[in-house]
Amino acid sequence: MRIIFHEMKKIFHLKAVLLLLALSFIYYVLFIKFYIDHFPNGRPALDLYRVSIEMVKDYGSRMDEKEFSHFQEVYQQQVKEANRFLQSRPEFAAAGITTYEAFRNMDMSNDTLAQLYSKIMFEENLDLFWELQAREYFIDRYENKEDWIRGRYEDVSHQQEQRLQEVINRGHIDAIFPFLILENYNDLIRHVSILTLLSIVFMISPLYLRDRSNLVVYLQYSSKTGRRIFGKKLVAGLLAAALIITLQLAAFFVVYPLDQVGPFLSAEINSAFNDWTFWYNWTFGQYIALTVIAIYLLGLVVACLTAWISRLATNTLTLIGVQVPISFVLFWLAWKHLMNALTEIGRPPYFLPACYVALIAVAIALVAWRWKKEKEIDLAV
Repeated sequence: MRIIFHEMKKIFHLKAVLLLLALSFIYYVLFIKFYIDHFPNGRPALDLYRVSIEMVKDYGSRMDEKEFSHFQEVYQQQVKEANRFLQSRPEFAAAGITTYEAFRNMDMSNDTLAQLYSKIMFEENLDLFWELQAREYFIDRYENKEDWIRGRYEDVSHQQEQRLQEVINRGHIDAIFPFLILENYNDLIRHVSILTLLSIVFMISPLYLRDRSNLVVYLQYSSKTGRRIFGKKLVAGLLAAALIITLQLAAFFVVYPLDQVGPFLSAEINSAFNDWTFWYNWTFGQYIALTVIAIYLLGLVVACLTAWISRLATNTLTLIGVQVPISFVLFWLAWKHLMNALTEIGRPPYFLPACYVALIAVAIALVAWRWKKEKEIDLAV
């Protein structure tokens, strides 16, 4: 254990930690900060968010037919309010726009009408008219929920059709969960996963190369005890990777706007108001937990592969030449598949587990092969 602790201290030496902090800060400013500072991002996203929050407060995690009728009544009351507002504005009355229905159907090719529309929506930025559009979105989605959920996919397989029907029959599509919540989280967690994997590669890459550069490897392999250093260094690398993942995720969830998405943590994500359907009946909170587990698994796999490359590399140039293309492929897989809309039915149900099992198997096989070779390797190698 003393050796493992010593190796972890070597991994987290001051210069490397400072460089990692700088790397994380730059990546955060360039790729992550925007999704946190601008959520919800403008209009109509802000109004969809506000209305959905109101829906959760009034109806809970799902909206039934009775509650939907109440939602429509609120919409009609706001339409009457909009009518009164338009009738009180001389410029709209002069243009013949005295009802909200007329406002919605204005001919935007007419410059005068287009200017009136722009004045209400953008210059005066009236919440009432933006909110009415948001309520119309939810009404349309709810009234045509089966069409919406089926229309997301073309040429569905029998298995996908069964899953869609199950979501409909069990009422999951009535869940109040707007697409912008998951869309924002998916964008964030993919960037966080890339930053975490990049941090692991950066910190673990010198794990074995440092000893080779300092010629310590010749001293180690001159005894049976010294050959066991490979395993201890690997354990230190995995512990360091787990610590890096934990710290990166902790930092992310400190800045992630949990107060803004908190009302949706218990909501089911298989909703008519969402843009994805999933093989499993996750709540948003459970989906977040799934992504955290996925990052840990992926991070430990990357740590094993990075350690393996570090042991094989004879110098820094070789390390970079081998590490960069392998890391690029892994990062691409993480971005496109392994951390993107996990368990979404656009992919086969076995796709995600198979990918992770395959990566774990490859990492274990490479490490086991190297560990076995360590016992008989020649000092000159």
